[in-house]
Amino acid sequence: MDNKTNLVPSITDLEGFLTEHDSNVVWLLVATILSCGWIIYLTYYNSRNIGLILTLVLNRLYKNGYIHIGSFSFSVLSGKIMLREIYYISEDMSIRIQDGFIIFRWWKMYNPKQKQHDPKAETRLYITVNDFEFHVYNRSDIYGHLQEVFGLDQTIFPPKKEDEKVQESEKEKSQSELESVKFKTESPDPSSSWRSLIPVIKVNISTGRLAFGNHYQPQTLCVNFDDAFLTYTTKPPSSHLDQFMHILKGKLENVRVMLVPSPRYVGLQNDEPPRLMGEGFVVMQSNDVDIYYYMDEPGLVPEESGENVEEEANTEDAKLQDLPPCWGLDIVCGKGTDFNYGPWADRQRECLWKFFFPPDYQVMKVSEVAQPGKLRQIQAFELRMNIIANATIDLLFTKNRETNAVHVNVWAGSYLEVNIPMTVSENGYSPTIKGQLLHVDTTTSMQYRTLLEAEMLAFHINASYPRVWNMPQTWQCELEVYKATYHFIFAQKNFFTDLIQDWSSDSAPDLFSFVPYTWNLKIMFHQFEMIWAANQHNWIDCSTKQQENIYLAACGETLNIDFALPFTDFVPTTCSTRFSLRGGDVDLHLFLPDCHPSKYSLLTLLKDFHPNKISPDTCNTAENQSAQKTCKPKWRNVTQAGTGWVECWTVPSMLLNIDYTWHPIYPQKADEQLKQSLSEIEESMLSMLRPSRRTSERAISSPTTYSRTAVDPSELPPDKLHVELELSPDSQIIFYGPLLMAFLAIKVTNIYHNLFLIMFANEQF
Repeated sequence: MDNKTNLVPSITDLEGFLTEHDSNVVWLLVATILSCGWIIYLTYYNSRNIGLILTLVLNRLYKNGYIHIGSFSFSVLSGKIMLREIYYISEDMSIRIQDGFIIFRWWKMYNPKQKQHDPKAETRLYITVNDFEFHVYNRSDIYGHLQEVFGLDQTIFPPKKEDEKVQESEKEKSQSELESVKFKTESPDPSSSWRSLIPVIKVNISTGRLAFGNHYQPQTLCVNFDDAFLTYTTKPPSSHLDQFMHILKGKLENVRVMLVPSPRYVGLQNDEPPRLMGEGFVVMQSNDVDIYYYMDEPGLVPEESGENVEEEANTEDAKLQDLPPCWGLDIVCGKGTDFNYGPWADRQRECLWKFFFPPDYQVMKVSEVAQPGKLRQIQAFELRMNIIANATIDLLFTKNRETNAVHVNVWAGSYLEVNIPMTVSENGYSPTIKGQLLHVDTTTSMQYRTLLEAEMLAFHINASYPRVWNMPQTWQCELEVYKATYHFIFAQKNFFTDLIQDWSSDSAPDLFSFVPYTWNLKIMFHQFEMIWAANQHNWIDCSTKQQENIYLAACGETLNIDFALPFTDFVPTTCSTRFSLRGGDVDLHLFLPDCHPSKYSLLTLLKDFHPNKISPDTCNTAENQSAQKTCKPKWRNVTQAGTGWVECWTVPSMLLNIDYTWHPIYPQKADEQLKQSLSEIEESMLSMLRPSRRTSERAISSPTTYSRTAVDPSELPPDKLHVELELSPDSQIIFYGPLLMAFLAIKVTNIYHNLFLIMFANEQF
């Protein structure tokens, strides 16, 4: 009874069983230990050993970098491949992945007749990656090319033999021929392509990082994000002459673009950022960013047949055939979007740009037109950035280790478009930048914070780069401002002067790096208000409520400002430019605070002197329908008649021309070298060793006392300012006592002086 109920055999029963089957306990223990060891090996060590074997095999086959796979395991039943500690390191870049897995859903039904470009097709390939890092730290191929151009020793790459160069040229020719043959063989049968088997690929990345920089650069540009959900697919191209269009769309969460100090930087870090947020200076951050990357796979240029050329030239299909392959990136920024920039960030951008895109100072070659039978060319890269939520833009700079800022709030609907040409014509290439900012609200870090309010600000920049690097460049900039209110105070002069000085370069002019260029700027205001604080002795009340300030406001319907900043000569003695201001329906208004003793007397005088004058605010009322021909409504934001503003001057049209000629000021060391010839410099250096010279003469000619000699400003040649003002015959002005006092208190010339400061700064760039 006990033997039947006992499920676990005893030692005697087990020994009897082994004796009956001619065995013993030792072999059982050995088999058990081996089984446990094999299970432990499969669980913990098999994937690592396979990863080691794959690492050795891949590095033996691939010679242009180092590949490391920490562990590798796969499951045939689930179609899953798991990887850990994946590294790819080359002389230019590195890719690091902590872990991830790939799932190929082989059990999904394959339909070879399905649409080749169906974004809603089944997802058979699914990739998940954790802790992805992509780091670019060098451009060895570019620097190797520079060594060949400048005739330097081949230290980056060993010099190639003539046999290797011939083999490479033959490989390139054979590769181009293979591409054309491959296109011809694959295009007729879409089902034979891999895109029919895997039409959609989904990739999920948790904690990604893109870095650009190395320890030779003071800052490294980093793009960090928490999660990324990407989908790759293809769709029909924009032109049926191309093969297909690559599409990569996805969503990134908690995106941050930062300038981080480079670890183990070999130089001196003297330039401090104006603001630090976490690891470094945040250039851009957003809670969620949507990206849409597209690129046409170029097809072959068709052969031209003389019979059907005239018939196809007028059809719409022929026009679509002329469209070049598309290539671009669309970025949509959501909530929590902030942009930070300034002189310090621009200097770091210049350092990174010069390192990753060094100039070769060679004449650019004109891009060849693709011949029939060759692949079509991509003409330009298009970048679009849309903001679908309210965002902020901060312009930061430093003065005496104190951070100053220009803060801009923009509404949803703002966008930016950048077009970068990929081909070079006879005249070079011309990139363009355009965009608009909606409901702009700009403030400063000064005590008087208000600066600019505008309904829309549109900009368009067109740069013209010639094929020769030091030939004159032309930059066109157009700004359109709609319904703008700008506030001027005298303290803004020093504020923007500090900004320009921080942005400009204080280095001596260098002829070897000098590039002549010209800025053509055009600013157009549509319905504007420009308000000046006209208090005596430049006293400004910065309180938010019940301000005791006197204001002068110039309001109008249109104002066009045209001027050019030419920098075409190296270290010129004088520079000149011309400003042209053309305004339409311009009015001048005066505002007196309640504490001013002349306010109520001015309002009484205005009421008695203009008893039948129609206010612009009442032009649309029913009582004044008969006066519509003589009175049209005017846009007013601050300067409304009902709030105490008095109209003093009306000008239907005006033209103001300013010709300004000034003497630019260069750094002191460069100024001494420019004024003295080589013989004079040698004479001043040897004068101390010659006994025949008198002490006074030696003191004058010595370089140490030369910089300390006092300069009388009255002996310097004067700058010239020529002003021409033309007003229409219908101009009407009424002089009031407070108006004359406001004109004396305001410093109108400082407004134009701020524009001239821009010219001084650009001369030192």
